[in-house]
Amino acid sequence: MRYNLANVAIRWDDMFRQIIDRWQRKKHARLGEDLRTWHQLCSDVTRICGEALQNEDIGGREIGELLDKTDRMLFRLREPLPSSWPLLRRRAPDLARRVPELSDQVYRLRNQTSRFLIRCQGPAPLTARPEGQFRSAYYQQALETFGLEGRRIWRELEEELGVIVEDIQELVADLEP
Repeated sequence: MRYNLANVAIRWDDMFRQIIDRWQRKKHARLGEDLRTWHQLCSDVTRICGEALQNEDIGGREIGELLDKTDRMLFRLREPLPSSWPLLRRRAPDLARRVPELSDQVYRLRNQTSRFLIRCQGPAPLTARPEGQFRSAYYQQALETFGLEGRRIWRELEEELGVIVEDIQELVADLEP
């Protein structure tokens, strides 16, 4: 049996090209999924904090559950896109710069919201919840001290997340075969 070495070499070349193409498609799909997950987490934390910053009755409620929920989401944002980061930096350097900036902004919103919520509880949040006019006074004080800045950060994040989702969709469309 005689083999044509040229045909064997071409088959090997085709096989390696197919393997590399499949690997690149997987990397591109992973980047798209990572970006969508990152955006969803940022949007969820932003929404939760925004609702808390606008709720006048928040001082009479248990804030621990809300903060715990946002913290669990933020743990997933610690290392945004770890496996996809090199590909993102190569394919979309501007987006790669904006992702950590927005993640940091989400953390600032969470911290500002936490300060606001703690201040809404009044001077002794662990012993008693404020009632009536005290609750309103603590809310107003918390709003002036931390809430207005939190609302500013929230509005900026809402706008930025709306813009960046379009960039993410454009990148994902470019990556698809």
